[in-house]
Amino acid sequence: MASKHIKDITGQRFGAWLVIRPSVLADNGVMKWWCRCDCGTERNVFGTALRAGKSVSCGCVAHAKAAVDRATHGLSRSPTYKSWRAMWARCTNPKTHGYAEYGGAGIVVCERWKDFANFLADMGERPEGLTLDRFPNKEGNYEPGNVRWATPKDQAFNRSSTVTVMYGDEVMNLAEFGRRIGMDRRNVRHWIVTRKLKPEEVAEKAGAERGL
Repeated sequence: MASKHIKDITGQRFGAWLVIRPSVLADNGVMKWWCRCDCGTERNVFGTALRAGKSVSCGCVAHAKAAVDRATHGLSRSPTYKSWRAMWARCTNPKTHGYAEYGGAGIVVCERWKDFANFLADMGERPEGLTLDRFPNKEGNYEPGNVRWATPKDQAFNRSSTVTVMYGDEVMNLAEFGRRIGMDRRNVRHWIVTRKLKPEEVAEKAGAERGL
């Protein structure tokens, strides 16, 4: 049991440390607490160090961060790092091409992704041939859950200017819809966008033109 004059912090968390029980009262009257780190290591830690934030783990957190720093430093010329830098530039630098559609339009990068290591942890390395795409909310910010590595086809489909239709149980753009029904995309756009016909009506027209 802790002394009546010492606040019991059993069960509390300090960084990666979980306080298990009071352990030793030092000669200077400061209590040491038996703690378990998230990595499984257990040891005595001064309560003053816990409360002041001077001890937040057994050291594994610092080692892990150093390892990530070394790894990410080695990726400073990688495609992933270049995508991260480009993302930041178009959201923060008015001199960057496309800034008006991003930073100028209120699109921001989340606080967590100010650190490249966090971006890398969330997104992984960029697959060859893919680029960053905000999805599913094209008008949303760059943040976990709203960004993916996408193919050029994915990007084109997700552009705000792309018209999509529901045909059967699928959502598709006009080019894909035209291929499905055998009609030129320009004619599809005319019937869907200008004449306001339903996809099923346009499909019937396409079938009639082919004698089906």
